[in-house]
Amino acid sequence: MWQYAERLEQHFGMEVDLRNRVVEGIGSPRMLDQLRTDEDLRSELAEADVVTTDIPIDVWVKPMQIVGGWGGNDPADCGGDDHEECLRGALDQYKADTDAIIDEIVAICDDDTLIRLYDNYMLNTGYKLDTGTLDTINPYWKAGMDYVEESAARHGIPVAQVYDEFMGADGTDDPYAKGLLLDDQLHPNAKGAALIADLLDKLGYSP
Repeated sequence: MWQYAERLEQHFGMEVDLRNRVVEGIGSPRMLDQLRTDEDLRSELAEADVVTTDIPIDVWVKPMQIVGGWGGNDPADCGGDDHEECLRGALDQYKADTDAIIDEIVAICDDDTLIRLYDNYMLNTGYKLDTGTLDTINPYWKAGMDYVEESAARHGIPVAQVYDEFMGADGTDDPYAKGLLLDDQLHPNAKGAALIADLLDKLGYSP
C-alpha cells in the first residue's frame, strides 16, 4: 500500500509511517484471530490515523476450483440440484467473515480513525475459468463484493470499487489483459496497485 501512502503524503503534506501488515495467503479465520489476540497489531490499529484493508477471499478458492473442474475436481461435487450449493455456502461465509472483520477493526480503532476498505476482482484469469464457469461464479462473487459495501456502510466506511474497475460493468473483463496483474495472473502489478491507490484516494479523507 505504499502507493496509497504516497497519496496521503501528497494530500496532507507530511511523511507517512507505513505499517504493512499484509500476510500473503492469510484467510479470514487467521485474520480474525490476529485482530483479537495479537496485541502488537491491536496497539498499532488503536494508534493508527489511517487503516486500509480488504476481506480475505480464501473462502472462494475451493468452490471456484470445484465449479471450474480445476485440478481434476468434478463440478457436480459443488452440491445442490444446480451444482452451485458450494457457491451459496461461500457467499454466506464471506458475508459472515466480512461482518466479523469490520466489526473487530471498528471496535479497536478510535472514532476519528480513517478506515477505508476495498473489494476484490475475481481470480478468473489465474484459475483459467472458461466463459460458462465465469458466468456461474460471477453473480455469487459480485454479491459478496456488494456485501462488503453494505456491511461497511453500517459503520459509515466507504469502499473502493476495485471489482468494477478491474472486471468492468458486467464483470467479464480480463484484468490481466487490461495490464493490471502480474504474470501469475493473480496479483496486481504496479499499474493495478496504483489504480487501487487512486480509488482509495478518491474516497476522500473525512472520517
